[in-house]
Amino acid sequence: MLANPDTGIVVVYFSVLENTGDPDPDPKFQGPLVKMMAELAAEV
Repeated sequence: MLANPDTGIVVVYFSVLENTGDPDPDPKFQGPLVKMMAELAAEV
């Protein structure tokens, strides 16, 4: 969940990912996802 109090926009992403035993999420997936969520929350 990402919330922008300036715009009043909240972006929520919910997914079930396969657990491969690696404790760290894939940065190639998580980084762009968070960037996209921040861009959406910044829109007015």
